[in-house]
Amino acid sequence: MSLRQVSNGRRLSELALDVDTLRFQSFFDELQGRKIVESDSVNGENGDLVERLDNGSISSSSQEADLLGYIEVLQNSALAMLEESFDGVVVSSVTMGSLAWEAGIRAGDVLTATSATLGDKLWPKSTLDGVRSAISSRKVISPAMEFEFRRLTQGFTAATEAVET
Repeated sequence: MSLRQVSNGRRLSELALDVDTLRFQSFFDELQGRKIVESDSVNGENGDLVERLDNGSISSSSQEADLLGYIEVLQNSALAMLEESFDGVVVSSVTMGSLAWEAGIRAGDVLTATSATLGDKLWPKSTLDGVRSAISSRKVISPAMEFEFRRLTQGFTAATEAVET
């Protein structure tokens, strides 16, 4: 799972934070070697997985993509649901079959909080640096980490879900 920071005016950060490695990466690196799928086919409206980028801009063999998996990426329609004054962190990509995917996290979900370094409380987060710091601090104390996400819907209402990793 990768996260991007959104700033005023719905602008995405140039770098994404890979939650597994805690490394910042470019959009190209985030997608390298993966097959990108349309959100509609991922959500069950179409049984087939549809490659969205097949123009050679991301060069990978089919075998390499199969090893790394399919990836769902943030769509412009999800950004359009955010208020223009929104500042925060959104999920920019999720690999199908990963722990995040199995927990129900999808590209476009808004990360609202992470586990505190100590204890069971969740602390609000609105920057990638804050998320990175929280994860690395928590890993020293405990292998378990909880995240809280908001899912944006057409009616601008949100659902909240805590996910433990």
